[in-house]
Amino acid sequence: MALFYAGTADLAVVPGETGWAATLVAPLQPGAAGGPVFDRAGRLAGLIGGMPEAPRRVAGIVPPARYGLVSATELTKFLDGAGATLAAAPSGPDRTAGEIAAAAGAAVVPIECAR
Repeated sequence: MALFYAGTADLAVVPGETGWAATLVAPLQPGAAGGPVFDRAGRLAGLIGGMPEAPRRVAGIVPPARYGLVSATELTKFLDGAGATLAAAPSGPDRTAGEIAAAAGAAVVPIECAR
């Protein structure tokens, strides 16, 4: 599942499946790059990688597509190299998307880069 902010404060929860070779298959909209991806237990699985400027549309709808995923393992290595740590979330039972969004939503904040 992907959980991300679109715009300034609109929370969007999008179901997805992680695939082989650090990919995420989901129907994402522009602006989702950099958003957190959580597994079914609510642990951070990674961040959504770069996306094309214009999504592929079929009859005006954005179908699921394959996107790059920066894995939690890669994030941990990066943070360790910078002297920071990524707190590990405890294992637990599977949660619904709503439960994960409610638990993680307050900790996710939008970050925008000036162009």
